[in-house]
Amino acid sequence: MPNGITEKTFTSMPAEDKLNVLYDQQVDILIKIKELRDQDIKDLKESDSNTNLTYEQQKEICDARFKRLEISWAKLGGGVLILAVIVPIISTAVIHAIF
Repeated sequence: MPNGITEKTFTSMPAEDKLNVLYDQQVDILIKIKELRDQDIKDLKESDSNTNLTYEQQKEICDARFKRLEISWAKLGGGVLILAVIVPIISTAVIHAIF
């Protein structure tokens, strides 16, 4: 209990005083929760600032990511180009075989 109130003194209080004590205790809890949240946010900001990468490290990570994207687009483009060439050849061969 807040302010050194024991269980015995709390039970002997009138109802109105009990409500005041409980209200004060609830306010104290909410203030502590806010302080803990603020501390958590501060800790998160500090950990984010500690994990900042140098420019060269960020550049290497981005380069690797973009190279993977370029390779996948090149594969897709190559596949479409091959299909654009092979499909007409196969269709021409099938048409000549039928007629």
